[in-house]
Amino acid sequence: MVFGEWTKDMLDRIKTSGYKAICITVDTASYSNRERPLLSRWVPMSQRNPPDPVWQASVTWETIERIRDYVDLPLMIKRGWDRGRCGYMHRTWRRCSMGV
Repeated sequence: MVFGEWTKDMLDRIKTSGYKAICITVDTASYSNRERPLLSRWVPMSQRNPPDPVWQASVTWETIERIRDYVDLPLMIKRGWDRGRCGYMHRTWRRCSMGV
C-alpha cells in the first residue's frame, strides 16, 4: 500500500519538525544511487527500513491527494520538465521575499 504507516510516520515527522510546506519530486520512480553515500555506506533514516520497493513507482494523483489532506500543508509537485522553471521560480521568490 502506497499510503500506509510508513508514509504517515514520515508526514508526522514533517509536521512536528515545523516545516511550512512539502515538495514532492515525481520525475523519478526510484531513489538515486549517489557515489558519496555509497562510498561511505551511509543510509538515510527513511531508507533503513524501506517499504516495498514498488512503493516508489506507484505514487498516483490519489496518493498525492491523500498526502495533501493528511498533512494539511502547502504541497508543491516537481516534475522533470519543470527543472529549469523551478530554478527560475526560486530565484524570483528569493528576490521578492528579500524586497529586491
